[in-house]
Parts: sequence; structure tokens; C-alpha cells
Amino acid sequence: MNPPQTDWIVEPIVPEPIYTDRQEFLDFFYKAALNAARRLTQSTVMLGQRRMGKTEIFKRVVNRLFFEQDPAAPEAVVPVYFSFPAKQMSETRFAVDYLENFIRHYVGFYSRRPDMIVKMLAGETLLIAVEKARPLFPFTKTLDWMLEWLDSVVREDCVFPSRMAIEAPRRVAAIDDAAIAVFLDEFQNTRLPQYDFDIVGFMQEAVESPTCPHFVTGSAMSMLSREIIGRGALFGRFRGMDIKPMTGYWGAEMARKAAAYGGVEMPELMAPVVADRCGGNPFYIRAVVNQAALTLGAIPDEEAINRLLAVDLSSGFIWGELHDQVMRWIERAGRRRPHAMGVPEQMAKRQARRRGRAGTPAGAGPMDQRGHGPPGNPNVAVFPRRPDRRGRKKAREKGILWSDRKDLDALLEHLGPRPLPKLDDGGETASPGIAGPGK
Repeated sequence: MNPPQTDWIVEPIVPEPIYTDRQEFLDFFYKAALNAARRLTQSTVMLGQRRMGKTEIFKRVVNRLFFEQDPAAPEAVVPVYFSFPAKQMSETRFAVDYLENFIRHYVGFYSRRPDMIVKMLAGETLLIAVEKARPLFPFTKTLDWMLEWLDSVVREDCVFPSRMAIEAPRRVAAIDDAAIAVFLDEFQNTRLPQYDFDIVGFMQEAVESPTCPHFVTGSAMSMLSREIIGRGALFGRFRGMDIKPMTGYWGAEMARKAAAYGGVEMPELMAPVVADRCGGNPFYIRAVVNQAALTLGAIPDEEAINRLLAVDLSSGFIWGELHDQVMRWIERAGRRRPHAMGVPEQMAKRQARRRGRAGTPAGAGPMDQRGHGPPGNPNVAVFPRRPDRRGRKKAREKGILWSDRKDLDALLEHLGPRPLPKLDDGGETASPGIAGPGK
């Protein structure tokens, strides 16, 4: 039984009757990919805010490249699409996933087997399908090498499995004298907390190939511009391309299409108002129209738009998108910073620092610039940068106004030397008047 045929290998999300504008970007990436056969293309990163349609552009370009080319043509370009998953995984698991995805696209293109990609064949099932497609594949020797690389990664018989996987498309393009266009989505997931191993560093060689350009996009503009455009391991290896919100004309056009597709009644004059209120963001425009289809059934006036926005911002599609964005940012920020820790860990770390400043070992020398080592009697307690409430109260009773550390000697002179009290934490000491550990 023949598998069902589709006109895509990567499923687009936006229905064709709604998709509007972005033709400039579709044509640019399509032509840039084709120019890789003549070694005229440089790797490119597409920068833009979230929900501007970047992923949809990549998917539509990849589908067009796969179905509108003749694999037997000498200037055919193999499209490869990979989206970095947000799930945490080991380096070996990532390398296996990346290599299997490349093999599916490469063999599926030359053997005209889009079902290999659509069905996401993996493991033994993928190997069986590859062997069946071998008579249709023109580069049998290279195919053996790719399978050997995959086997080496699966058996963990290589030092850097991620490097072997990332550099595979470039090596194959050079060996077969073929052109491969790699489209990488959700590039922000190459950082913590998803992956605790290096990916960007191993991409330096891969993205410089004139016959294997890499087109990159993602949801984190700051990271993409910092790691790829501004500085970092990939600095100077990518050209940048910005994607902006829709203009008033195209935003209104999309609002009309979305309303007609969803069966929402909307006067002609309300379409540009919806586009303006949504800032030209195609996702927000669709969200407002979808909310109208679920609730009011129509967008008769501006008051209805205000109500729809209020509902969607508080509990609808837009709220879900913003909530997901903020939570992902918090999770990534918390795990990328080594000093980000919970409240108990922060308290323990602060108390350890305080204990180190307050306690003075026997036989300590004269006071240094940090206040460690009291003058004269080593058992005299030395305040840290600033005494606590009890110490400040005693200082005020004796007529001392604490201003900065220059007043330390005067404070000690008025308070007089006192032995350091013993605490219950293994004999550690602390200055009198300072809240020690456990207090």
C-alpha cells in the first residue's frame, strides 16, 4: 500500500487562505538556497520579535525547495530543516537526533521519498528504509559513511558526538560536490537549560561552507544578535536580516482574510483598527479574530475590539503566548547564571561570608584593609562593613555615629575588647552584636 502523499515535508501552521505578505522573505531564502549550487550564498540569520512568522517562512521555503526541484538536476539543492527542541537531552541523544534528521532529508530528497521525513523514521526503521532506497540514491559510498557516523554516535565511540553531527552536512556536500541548505529554527535552545554542552563552537566550520549555507532563526533576538551578529564564536560568519511587523495595509488584509476564514462578521473599516491595535503582529491579529469567533461572532465596532483584547490579554491566546514567553525566560535566566539559587542556598552563602569576616583565627596579625585581623588582641571582635541593629544602637548610646569603615577604630575603642562567644556550629565564632549562623 502506497503511503499518503502530501505537498509538504514540514507541516505549515498557518492555513493557506489566511497566509498574508512575507513574500519578500520567501523569495529571498528560496533564491539564496538555490544560489548555494553556484557558491554564492552566505549563511544568514533572520532576526525578529516572537510570533512574526519566522518559522512559517522557513517551513514554506523548505517545502518549496523539496517539491519544485528535480533531484537529478546538477544544480539541485537539498533542503534540510531542523528545530532545536526545548527538551533537555544529552549530547549523544542530540547528535543521534541531528544525524537521523539529516539522513532522512538527504536520502528522502534524492530518492523522492517525502514519507521518510513526514513519518520521522528513526532507529532500525530508518536504516531499513534507507537500504530500500539505496538503488535510487546516487551517492552510495557517502551513504555508507553517514551510516557509519550514526553508528559511531549511537555506540558512543566518538569524543565529540555533537561535532560529528553538526559537521555532517558540510562534509557530505564537499564529498559529493552537492549543495545543501540547512534551515535551523529555535536556535535559542542551544543554550542552557536545554543543552549543557557546546553547539555554537562546533558550528564555526560548518556554517562557512559555500555549498552548505545555514539559515538560522529563533525567538530570542538578544541572544541571536549577541552570539551570531555582535560577538561570540560565530561572529562574522552570518549576515543579518530583520523581519518587521506587518504594515498597516498587510495587517488589515490579514485581518480580513482571518475574519472571512473564521466566519466572523467585520466591517471593512474595522480591519485596519484590528491591525493597528495588534501592532502588526500576525499572531495577535489571528488571536483577536479567533477570540471573536469563539465569543461575539462579530467585530462590529471599536468597543468590541477593546472587549476582545481585554479577554485575550487576560485569559486567551495572547495571554498564553506571553505567559509561555515569560516563564521560558525566567527558567533560562535562572539556570544560565551560576549564582542564581534558592533562598536557603542564598542565606547559607551569606552566612558563610559573614562568618569568614567575623571570625578571627588565633595569632592573627595586624588588621588588613578588609578588616581581618584585629589590632593588638587577636580575640577582639571586628565588625564587618557595617554593624547590625544592636551594634548601631550601642554605638549611638556611646555617642558614635557610624558613617563608614573609617570609624572602625573609634567604635572598637569605645566598645572595648571582648572575647568572641562560642556558637553551636562546630566552634565557629562571631563578633558580638552581629547575627551569626542560626540566629
